[in-house]
Amino acid sequence: MLSRLRVQNFAIISDLTLDFALGLNVFSGETGAGKSIVIEALGFTLGARGDVSVIKDGADKMCVTATFSSDMLPDDLRKEFQIAGDVFTLKRELDKKGKNKAWADGRAVTVSALAKLGRALVDFHGQHEHQSLLHPSVHLLLLDKFAKHDTLVKQVEDSYRQVQAVQAKLDSARLSAQEKEQLLDMSRYQLKEIEDVNPSAEEDYQLEQTLPKMKHAGRLLEMASEAYNELYAAEDSATARAGKAARELESMAELDENLAALAKDLNSALVTLEDVADTLGSYKDDINLEPDALDKMLDRHEKIKRLKAKYG
Repeated sequence: MLSRLRVQNFAIISDLTLDFALGLNVFSGETGAGKSIVIEALGFTLGARGDVSVIKDGADKMCVTATFSSDMLPDDLRKEFQIAGDVFTLKRELDKKGKNKAWADGRAVTVSALAKLGRALVDFHGQHEHQSLLHPSVHLLLLDKFAKHDTLVKQVEDSYRQVQAVQAKLDSARLSAQEKEQLLDMSRYQLKEIEDVNPSAEEDYQLEQTLPKMKHAGRLLEMASEAYNELYAAEDSATARAGKAARELESMAELDENLAALAKDLNSALVTLEDVADTLGSYKDDINLEPDALDKMLDRHEKIKRLKAKYG
């Protein structure tokens, strides 16, 4: 259960703390009072996309902290994130430079880890979802489900399809031989035109996203490889050096507890470095340098555009 939510410098909110009781909790207000912002802030804590434009004017960063009862958390997630107490916190920060920091019960984690925990903790339901109950089609589904009419519904659907098939045959028989031949010729031509291109769902959108990257593939690969090497792959990489320093600092903190906070900060920085290196490695591996790949992609994009203009 969500027991507390603290929101700092998020949109119009400077610093807000909400405590939730057991059972149903309701907060209300006029339009524009910030109710939806509170929900967005909770989503941000649970791994939703963050945008620097949401940071409150005049602030350097925004921060949201959510406190939950741990009894609702599956055992495998408790073990994975080392959560032992009755309550735990999830915290996330985003600064003006777009840098994310995240913690689960005080331990630095990735944003994707927050999202993993969030899926086990919270379900979001929009304010208009209840309106589906006003649709006649929903009424029929609910009634059939309540009456356990699954078999009967399938029989009706099968009978309807049979009627439709017979009606289609009857309509087809009414066409003259010449009209049928003309329609067949046109259909064959259109089908062949589509099959020759054979586009997949949303392929045009994917091509539009990929083409700019392909046009600069060589330069992007060179820079990405160099950055990845410096961050992770090289023997003396930034992550290797930061990891070594973190281990040393943790050992020092065992001797001097005043260094514990510093060791924690360095571990957080190491998580961020590893996140960047992992994302950059995937980006690098996806770059295509085949000599004619760009020409093929441009040609295919043009063919799909023509099909869309012709057939929608």
